[in-house]
Order: sequence, then C-alpha cells, then structure tokens
Amino acid sequence: MKFVTYSKDEEQYVGVLSLDEKKVYSTGEFLPGTEYKDMVTFIKDWKDQWREVIKEFLALKKDGLDIKEVKILAPIIKPPHDIISLGVNYQDHLEESRRSMKINTLHEIKAPVYFSKRTIEILGPEAEIQGHFELDKYLDYEVELAVIIGKKGSDIPKESVKDYIFGYSIFN
Repeated sequence: MKFVTYSKDEEQYVGVLSLDEKKVYSTGEFLPGTEYKDMVTFIKDWKDQWREVIKEFLALKKDGLDIKEVKILAPIIKPPHDIISLGVNYQDHLEESRRSMKINTLHEIKAPVYFSKRTIEILGPEAEIQGHFELDKYLDYEVELAVIIGKKGSDIPKESVKDYIFGYSIFN
C-alpha cells in the first residue's frame, strides 16, 4: 500500500492510493473518525491492526478521488528533526564522487559515514526548487531511498529491524 500526502481545494490530507494508483482515499474513508492532515501524526498514531483494515478497504475498490483531481505532495513535508543520511555507502558512489570532484583522496569504504541534513521543508513531485542560484548555479541531485522510521528503538536486533520501519520513499 502506498500512503500519500495530498492537497485538494487548498486543504492538506493524508491518504492511501488505490491498488491501480488512479484513486486516492483520505484516512477518514478507511479509518472512520480520523482525518489526518500530516503524515508525521499519522505515523505516530499508527496501529499495526490498521494494515489489515486498509487492505480490506482497498480490496473493495470503492470510488475515491481521481488522482488527477489532487496534488500529490511530499509524504513528510516538514520533518520533526534533521534527516540522518548515509554518505558514500557503496563503491560505485565512491568512484562517482572521485570523478565528479576530480580528486583521488577519497579512500576505500570501511565503515558507514553518517551525516545530518538540515531540513525546513521537503518538496513534492513537480515542485519547483527555490535554490540560491546566485551563490551556486549547480544542483547536486541523486536518487536516494528514504527509510521512514515508525517507532522508537535502540540496539534493535537485525531480525527485528523491519518492525521499526513505517515505509520507504524516494528522496533527494
């Protein structure tokens, strides 16, 4: 299932896409009594039993909003804190970085390199980047996988990691 943040008539909602991805349903349609406006709150309130409720709802193939009638936004528009990133995490990326930076001082990857990204707002599909092009006319872009953590934890055994992941998204 694919959760989305979308806007309709200047209002923001959280919903789920139909199985054919042509319709969108607000949370109030599949979780009566709820109407989530932001994904962070939805994730914080998430109950594991909702997964089955949503699967059953989607199987009914009810009429929803046509995807063309809404504007799909970034899933999480304003993250509650900085984003933790993993840099140069595979050999091909290291080689690409060496070539693009025209340096050979980047060494073999021996351990993950973590860094944080300051974020104010994440843009959604088709949104225009408001860069500071007077300072730097180039953008560095990569297709990255965002892992959205759903619950707090520490010292999590490898076999339990999936229990803490809410979902995935494409990110840059």
